[in-house]
Amino acid sequence: MKAAFEANGLPEPTTVYACGDDAVNIQIFNFVGPFLHKLANAGLNDYSKLITEVTNFVDTLPADFKACLSDN
Repeated sequence: MKAAFEANGLPEPTTVYACGDDAVNIQIFNFVGPFLHKLANAGLNDYSKLITEVTNFVDTLPADFKACLSDN
């Protein structure tokens, strides 16, 4: 995948793993799987609730983790 970035003169992508410790990465992993299942089975009326769920989850992440992602 890095080759695609290099070929197009783009900076290397930042991964979530580079910013978080094991606890944060596990927290994200445990959220994403079930969330994707909910998303795959959601109807149009569910999207507002799912957006709120993601927003609430992001609010639980440590500030230094969010700053790392923002800086990259």
